Amino acid sequence: METLILEKKDEVYLTVDADPSIQRELSEFFTFYVPGYKFMPAFRNRMWDDKIRLFSQKTKEIYFGLYPYIKAFAEERGYNVVCGKDVEVENKVTRELVEKFSNSLGQKFEARDYQVDACVLASKTRCSKLSGFCVGCSFAPSSPFSRSPPLQIGKLQSERICTSSFSVFIA
Repeated sequence: METLILEKKDEVYLTVDADPSIQRELSEFFTFYVPGYKFMPAFRNRMWDDKIRLFSQKTKEIYFGLYPYIKAFAEERGYNVVCGKDVEVENKVTRELVEKFSNSLGQKFEARDYQVDACVLASKTRCSKLSGFCVGCSFAPSSPFSRSPPLQIGKLQSERICTSSFSVFIA
């Protein structure tokens, strides 16, 4: 049976050690066409083949956030997955932890249920699809659980507020 060995390179990339045939298959699986590629000068001048490849066969790297998809890819094809240290991340953020964190900010208002649920969901999926008007600004210490329009913050800042700040409360 074929085996994929996944090692964490850094916070962004995983390295995949496998047979060249599996690497080629992985590269094809994580390849897609760019929308509107036919109109791009690089494609028209034949300098680019119009594809984005998320797995590099040269460096054997793939984005860390694609780990669940790599696991599904391997299960679908009957491959074994061997994970190195820190590849499988255990999520310790719970609803009670989020509520404890929001209460510790000393705000005038309590966090609403949908705000707490959104922070828990963002921490479990490792990616935040929360807008600034949803959770990120609500838990920012500089703005109360706002009835006024909050400051807009980006996805990355929202995720940092929702996940990294809870590490203080995890025992």
